[in-house]
Amino acid sequence: AKSIVFLSFEQQMMSRDMSGRFAPIYSALITRPGTAGPGGTMIYGFNEKSGYLNEVLVVGNRPGKEPFVARCLSGPSADQSLAPCERDIQVGDELSLTYRFPREFLGDWQALDAAIATEAGRVLKAGR
Repeated sequence: AKSIVFLSFEQQMMSRDMSGRFAPIYSALITRPGTAGPGGTMIYGFNEKSGYLNEVLVVGNRPGKEPFVARCLSGPSADQSLAPCERDIQVGDELSLTYRFPREFLGDWQALDAAIATEAGRVLKAGR
């Protein structure tokens, strides 16, 4: 089983993280209806004009919050990747954290996202 997560911290380049981009951007680029995915998520293909070839969008509803949103490689390229799914979140002041993870982790996306946010907070606190 693959159990590796890649984290990269960068200066925040966009005003919204992936969750915040779902309604204004991604929702116009996906094909509906989606299909049921792991952990109660919905998986959507991208339309041809989106520019996201061989990728799918995974969306998990979070009551009272913007949805969990990740992009995952699909097809042969996904099978060859250790961590074919990617999500970015805003952390700290003007920082963005992009994390890549195995598709198998989608089944417990709530715990994954919480653990990543906790670890990001720990790393940023240690770096002060």
